Amino acid sequence: MFFLLHVGPCVGSLARVTPLTPGREYVDLMARWVERIFWYELEEHGRQVRIHFSNREGSGILSRMPRRRAELAAMLRDAQSAAPQAERVRGGSWLYHLPGYRALFPPSFLARAVPADPQDEVNRVALWGQFLRGDGTLYRPHADPFIDAIRRANSLEQLFRAFPLTKLNIVGPLNEVTDWLSRG
Repeated sequence: MFFLLHVGPCVGSLARVTPLTPGREYVDLMARWVERIFWYELEEHGRQVRIHFSNREGSGILSRMPRRRAELAAMLRDAQSAAPQAERVRGGSWLYHLPGYRALFPPSFLARAVPADPQDEVNRVALWGQFLRGDGTLYRPHADPFIDAIRRANSLEQLFRAFPLTKLNIVGPLNEVTDWLSRG
């Protein structure tokens, strides 16, 4: 069971999650983060916070580091308030390759990164987002070499290796990330 906090077209929409297993409680949660850069889901009965990132500002979004750190810290505080039992944070994205995004997280958290199997990720934004700019236009420095590599590919393996950046999955202690962010 997980609690979805990214619901509805506007900030403040209500998410009611009712488990399929009879006898379990439902929870009402306000989706306060829908219009923000970072948003989250609670997974594993609220013990794990899954973080998401969405570029809603266009180019240079990761260059505004103090603001990004404050937003991520505020989002994680909100998650902890919604789920005091939260122990872990989970992320999965190609963004973990970028210095600007990596700077948001402690080195000990980043050291836990493992490449995702591209066959499992081929239909997810966590892999394809690398081909788009913040304004939704094509990011040629990644797209052009990708297209060339696809044209030359002779196997499924070569097709998957054509992606410039792999998706990295990371799970680590929530307090490790919040402590890092609090040090500013």
